[in-house]
Amino acid sequence: MPETSTLQWRIDDAPVAYEAAVRAMEDRVAAIRAGTLPELVWLLEHPPLYTAGTSARAADLVEPGLFPVFQTGRGGQFTYHGPGQRVGYVLLDLRQRELDVRRYVRALEEWLIRTLAGFGIKGERRPGRVGIWIDQGGRESKIAAIGVRVRQWVSYHGVSLNLDPDLGHYRGIVPCGIAEHGVTSLVALGVGASMADLDLALKASFAEVFGAA
Repeated sequence: MPETSTLQWRIDDAPVAYEAAVRAMEDRVAAIRAGTLPELVWLLEHPPLYTAGTSARAADLVEPGLFPVFQTGRGGQFTYHGPGQRVGYVLLDLRQRELDVRRYVRALEEWLIRTLAGFGIKGERRPGRVGIWIDQGGRESKIAAIGVRVRQWVSYHGVSLNLDPDLGHYRGIVPCGIAEHGVTSLVALGVGASMADLDLALKASFAEVFGAA
């Protein structure tokens, strides 16, 4: 691969406006495709907002005026983003990495599962349900979401993992279209980690799964 293939990491401490993040991702996708900039993993937070994926149902927006709603081209349904949640935008050349979309999503799941395991939390996949789930003694709660888009074999959008967001902010939507399950976070599960701790764990487990850091 050319010199520009070295993976870069970007971490923003202040919340990033959603529309600005999408514009930045789209510009970076074009640069990766052109070979002028390397792949990127961007860790950030957003102000409180909802995003609607390509499968979002209007009925799942329960409180339309609670937070801004952004239509997005990623897969999936309604998702919440806000402070205390680590968003990971993953911009990779899937063709160069010999990954089809299904294998790529599976790798993102594995990345999240290994990250959670580092904090003693067992995250699990569930057939027919995108994201990572926690079994809380018979009640299943979602701790991480996945929503991706691919343009000319370059991925963007990515994952979100709940460290300590206000879980009450999820009340305005049916998260990912699944009403019968809850949402949780690392802090709600008793993990006293900081965002910096989480970032270190994400970087380490990414290297294990994708072979680059």
